[in-house]
Amino acid sequence: MITKAGEKGIINVVKLVPLAGVGVGGAIDAVACVGVGKPAKGLFER
Repeated sequence: MITKAGEKGIINVVKLVPLAGVGVGGAIDAVACVGVGKPAKGLFER
């Protein structure tokens, strides 16, 4: 019984990993877009 509960707990944690990756990836993407967008906006407004 304890081993089945342990296995199910690990399976649930593994299922959450992609959701955490979405948040981290989105944050990195947002920072990159702002980092590239500000200089580009300044360059094209001249």
